[in-house]
Amino acid sequence: MTRLCLLAFALVACSHSDAPPPAEPTVAAVPAADPAPCPDVAVQAAKLMAAAQIKPIVASHCVDDRWSVELRKCVLLAKSQQELEPCHQDFTGTQFESLKRDMDAVKTADTTPVAPPTPAPPAVPPPANAMPK
Repeated sequence: MTRLCLLAFALVACSHSDAPPPAEPTVAAVPAADPAPCPDVAVQAAKLMAAAQIKPIVASHCVDDRWSVELRKCVLLAKSQQELEPCHQDFTGTQFESLKRDMDAVKTADTTPVAPPTPAPPAVPPPANAMPK
């Protein structure tokens, strides 16, 4: 019996599984931080243009038109409107024309004169001989 137990123990101890060893846990790749996020680019552009109303327009075009990292960095690093000029070469296709069209529309809306409100008609007093209800 002792021999049988030793034999069983030896077989169990020496046996191996055909299954592959468990894989090393993988770490999900963490994307690199964006060096020039669109919201920051929009804030900088609005500051340089002294026009806070363009911030949402720039932000949406930056995202929707998929501005390149080079373009976004250029705008973000500019310290004046003159330093924005070289950034124009980083626009592709119709990105610049589309942005300019929407910015011009905002400027036009801001400069359109607003008609003064129409005064309310004067209240008509009830006739002197009217009976109160």
